[in-house]
Amino acid sequence: MRLSAYFQIAWRRKAIILACTVLALLGAGVATARMSPTYTASTLMRILTSSSGLGTWQQYDVAYTERLMGSYARIAVSEPIIDEVTQRLDLGEIPAVSVEVLANTELMSVTVEHREPMMAAVIANALAEVLIERGPELYTGNAPTATDILLDRINQIDIELREARALMEELANIAPQDDERISALAQTITLKEGLYADLLRQYEEVRTADVLRANRVYVVEPASAPTKPSKPNRPVNLALGLAGGLAAGLGLAFLAEHMDRRLFTSDAIQARTGLPIIGSIPDIRWRHKPMIYNHPSPQHEAYRRLRANILSIAGNAPPRTLLVTSAQPREGKSTVTANLAFALAKSGHRVVVVDADLRRPRLHTIFGLPNAAGLGAVLEQETTLDTALQATSFEGVTTLVSGPSAVPVELLDSERMTEILNDLTHQFDMVLIDTPAFLAVMDAILLAPKVDAVLLVVGRAIASGDRVQDTCTQLGNTNAPLIGVVVNRARGERTYRYYN
Repeated sequence: MRLSAYFQIAWRRKAIILACTVLALLGAGVATARMSPTYTASTLMRILTSSSGLGTWQQYDVAYTERLMGSYARIAVSEPIIDEVTQRLDLGEIPAVSVEVLANTELMSVTVEHREPMMAAVIANALAEVLIERGPELYTGNAPTATDILLDRINQIDIELREARALMEELANIAPQDDERISALAQTITLKEGLYADLLRQYEEVRTADVLRANRVYVVEPASAPTKPSKPNRPVNLALGLAGGLAAGLGLAFLAEHMDRRLFTSDAIQARTGLPIIGSIPDIRWRHKPMIYNHPSPQHEAYRRLRANILSIAGNAPPRTLLVTSAQPREGKSTVTANLAFALAKSGHRVVVVDADLRRPRLHTIFGLPNAAGLGAVLEQETTLDTALQATSFEGVTTLVSGPSAVPVELLDSERMTEILNDLTHQFDMVLIDTPAFLAVMDAILLAPKVDAVLLVVGRAIASGDRVQDTCTQLGNTNAPLIGVVVNRARGERTYRYYN
């Protein structure tokens, strides 16, 4: 399907799309108005990148820092931190907290939502304070730290040194001549003193690192009380309502189009009928539509084209009797028949229009004639054909109305009907027969074998595709001389703008 076809469907179903959009906007507006305002406050924190080295040489561990920031972000929203903040501030409910690690930075934003603007800022700052105090503790857990391990080892070595020195002093007093034991004990003391000094150095390094680690997290920008609520966001909610309404409207529009069996384009009509379109009568949007288009207009020009196409179908031998029908009622076949008769008469043809709709006749109304005696009376031989014929106000156009009496429909398939048509073809150049809707009654199918040509009128946006196709199939089964289709209420072409 071409893109233009989708636009046509959307335009055709614009009422559905507009209704869904308006309802969605109203719903979004009402829901937004009923929402309680929520305020958002954020505290900006910094977590320094881990480094190692001394002096001018420093090595930064970016990968570890990224993991560390992720850990702090998770700890910030953990239950222990949230519980401690709730207890410190004596909050009645657990606050809504979110943490965002800003990409490619050492910054982390702690955001709190609350119904009161000042309280949102207080909670955000309190949470950052608790995170700085307890973050390292929660991060390391209850396991012994490196400082604790080194301090225990230093104390142990110190005790061992004291014992070794005391033993050496005692040995020097008791057995000063025992040089071998004194020398060995002196070496042991020297080794332990070296180990003690090394442990002290490591302890100072680790303690310094712990101090740096303790100061690694700090607040860059404390939270302040917001002046405007962050929720509800009226423009965003209305935009979402608009987008949702349009999406729902388009979905319902295409669903309705799929379920609607009517034919909305000339291409769809031609595809369903398999017949050439020999006439396309544009729609008219006037409140009071004329019955006969006898003045320059797009419709008048369309009937002139239809006349030319019909007369050129068989070259020098155009059809003398033409039956006009439609698949279902209210497709405009009677109006097409009357205007075609007028167009043929304007070209010098003597035309008679026969109203063969014995149930709901229309031609006498279109031409403004009485429906006193007509086809029914002639079929029952209550009057003669010449008496029943009536001249119209349009030169060259004569009518044979249906008449008021209800006659048996079977008379349309009688020899008397054949004789009437033969008499009319001797008196006039063209005989146009207006019949009821094809699928409504049997009238048209009885008359179709008696005429030279059958013209099918299809009302755009009125006719059902299945019914039009069924009509063409049945006409084909009766070998009816179906010459083409007239699209009534067609979309106006650009060339018709000349008449505006």
